[in-house]
Amino acid sequence: MSQIYDPKTVWPQVLEAIADGDSLTTALKCASPSPSYAWAKLQLRNNHELKAAYQQAVEDRAYQRGDYLEKRRSLMANWAAYCSRLQKLPLTVPH
Repeated sequence: MSQIYDPKTVWPQVLEAIADGDSLTTALKCASPSPSYAWAKLQLRNNHELKAAYQQAVEDRAYQRGDYLEKRRSLMANWAAYCSRLQKLPLTVPH
């Protein structure tokens, strides 16, 4: 007999663990009760709000790692400088 998991109980634990740096698999193992990976993927596939929350947790995890935030800041500064140069160029339309 398969166990029934309450998403309202399981997902807050899982999403917090993911945002703190764990993978989905590790986060599921640490949750209590511990649902299967297949259950989690099915939940993510069928619930758009949950999928958005999961994607946000993954993004939060990415920004907590090393120097990614500094790299992104540098990338965005370079992009802004490039866009500023483009704005100063005359608009030419090919005939």
